Amino acid sequence: MVAGHGPAVNVTAAGFPVHAFAQGALEEVTDHLTALPAVTEAYATTGSSDVLCKLAACPCR
Repeated sequence: MVAGHGPAVNVTAAGFPVHAFAQGALEEVTDHLTALPAVTEAYATTGSSDVLCKLAACPCR
């Protein structure tokens, strides 16, 4: 069975060795997250947070 089709990007090899998660209420974090090109995954959740995002980052700063 085919599990998926598309590019598999190695973000560590691309220079982003730090992986982090951010969560919050969708209306509070949408503007911040859309401004970040580092968001690699986003999930709708239930509970006190509406969204959970995975980010790739560089420890350059």
